[in-house]
Amino acid sequence: MRLLTTFLLVSTLLLLASGEAIGCKCSIQAREFNSAVKINSLIFLGKLVQVSQVNDSSTSFSATYRFVPLKTWRGQPADTLTLHTGSSCGIRLVAGSTYVLYTNSGQDLHICQRIVSRNTQAEIKKLDSYFVKPRPLPKRP
Repeated sequence: MRLLTTFLLVSTLLLLASGEAIGCKCSIQAREFNSAVKINSLIFLGKLVQVSQVNDSSTSFSATYRFVPLKTWRGQPADTLTLHTGSSCGIRLVAGSTYVLYTNSGQDLHICQRIVSRNTQAEIKKLDSYFVKPRPLPKRP
């Protein structure tokens, strides 16, 4: 009986893990800071002010998110940004929360992207350091 219970538990865990892997394959490297900075054309700190067009099923999630950018490191500054998420890789975000998002213009948000909601101050410091170009020392006569 104990062997059967162990087998069923392991089988269930493998089935759940494989279902997620089949639906969404992510590169861990894409979520790392240095890679995310290099591969994304839109990097900003934004407050999520509206979530609309939510479609939540057992196999996928989609929604439209409207952000008010508070700071932009890469991409065109805007008063508001509307981004979409969808498919089995869709990501659930919470209205009223602040996020640092790494994405590409016209691309849906998904769980494989670097999206920081905790410890945003540390992420802001990293981005500020990365994007600030060193100033040349003044020349002495």
